[in-house]
Amino acid sequence: MNKPILDLKSIRNVIDGGYCIGCGVCAAVDQSPIRMRFDQFGALQAFIPATILDSQIPEAILSVCPFSEGAANEDEIGRALYPEGKQDSHVGFHLECYLGHVAEGDFRARGSSGGIGSWVLSELFRLGLIDKAIHVGERQPTQGDPRLFAFAVSNSMEEIRAKSKSRYYPIEMSEVLRFVRETPGRYAIVGVPCFIKAIRLLARQEAIFAERIQFHISIFCGHLKTAGFSEFLAWQSGVLPDEIRTVDFRKKVPNQPAHSYAFEVEGKIKGRSVKKCNSMRDLYGTDWGLGLFKYKACDFCDDVVGETADISVGDAWLPGFVGDWRGSNAIVVRDPRLRVIVAEGIASKRIELQAVEAAQIAKSQEGGFRHRRDGLSYRLFLSDKAHQWRPSKRVMPKAWRDDSRFREIHDLRMALAKVSHQYWKVAKDTKKLSVFTAGISRLKRRYERYYAPTGWKRAFVFGINAIMEVLLPWKARLRRMSKNSK
Repeated sequence: MNKPILDLKSIRNVIDGGYCIGCGVCAAVDQSPIRMRFDQFGALQAFIPATILDSQIPEAILSVCPFSEGAANEDEIGRALYPEGKQDSHVGFHLECYLGHVAEGDFRARGSSGGIGSWVLSELFRLGLIDKAIHVGERQPTQGDPRLFAFAVSNSMEEIRAKSKSRYYPIEMSEVLRFVRETPGRYAIVGVPCFIKAIRLLARQEAIFAERIQFHISIFCGHLKTAGFSEFLAWQSGVLPDEIRTVDFRKKVPNQPAHSYAFEVEGKIKGRSVKKCNSMRDLYGTDWGLGLFKYKACDFCDDVVGETADISVGDAWLPGFVGDWRGSNAIVVRDPRLRVIVAEGIASKRIELQAVEAAQIAKSQEGGFRHRRDGLSYRLFLSDKAHQWRPSKRVMPKAWRDDSRFREIHDLRMALAKVSHQYWKVAKDTKKLSVFTAGISRLKRRYERYYAPTGWKRAFVFGINAIMEVLLPWKARLRRMSKNSK
């Protein structure tokens, strides 16, 4: 039996302080009493029942949480896993970096960007290196379990391809990791950076996970969203939160830049099944920099690309690639086995990739790195100044006293993330979308002022934003009136 935890306060610091990312690995630890549940804001969180004593908490829990004091950091994990790799401060230890896409089949068309993630999974399966793949797929929401997406196990190449695309939605791994413990096989798993880190930490505690999970694939991550994000976008499209069946966050739009994708929702309006599609640019609050519906833990993470994964895949937001609506990937290879698979794919022209330096990968995600490195240093400083517990990070605290613009931008980002959860709960409780848009509007305008063009262009942008804030609730109201009149 596992030894009891020495200081239960350490894990409570993570949970009570809002630093739980909801990965569920602590709940998957052998004999763990921790359970996962949605909180009042639509975020999956770890929960310790009040009846649980300190002696009933396994010591391993402190070592598997990616935000706990007892966990190894990404540099320590990467150094042990990839001793042959070159170290880079942005992408971690690595063997090769690439930009490009899948040329064969419909991998690229099905994926959010270039299709490399699903292609790698399919290759591992085709070559007999894995029996099963663990990744996020759609599920049918029910009254007792409203989740739109969850981790699932794919047992064929067809099932792998059916679970393509990015899901900006809260998910957790406790269920699927229990399945791995109970079901022999060779697995590959796909997750965001902190989830992959947590699995690596779990494998250090329970050898069965190191034996069975053979490959780890990470998706580049800006931040994780609560369920409120999908509900907010669907509501703007006329589908109420309780009437959503499924959503597609990354529907590609032909002949548009890759970042000009659309949001599609399937659900019901007045009992009638519908499918609505809107450009993300036409939906309110979709600027990723605003950080609406963001987990607090994401503001205390310094891993953008997934430094503990065997291969990391993200969007190639770079000139020469972003203009292609079909999508392109930025790729970091760390495992020698995958290095061979990728090289063979290039040689056979099944994938079209060009080798680049790590700096190009970092440039493709420069906004994320600014927020997770420079911005994080400021957030750490604020936490320390307030004598608040916060996770230990590889970034050092910094006051940024000589840059008031920088401080104001990051103060506003933190404030927007916080109030978005609060106003969204009130909007849902009152069934008034305008409560949310009105609640965040003042902070949103202040934030956008720092990025707006100058002169008449700036006035035009602010005028359009102000009009949108007024018209958004009326748009939903007019839609209801139109339906009622028929």
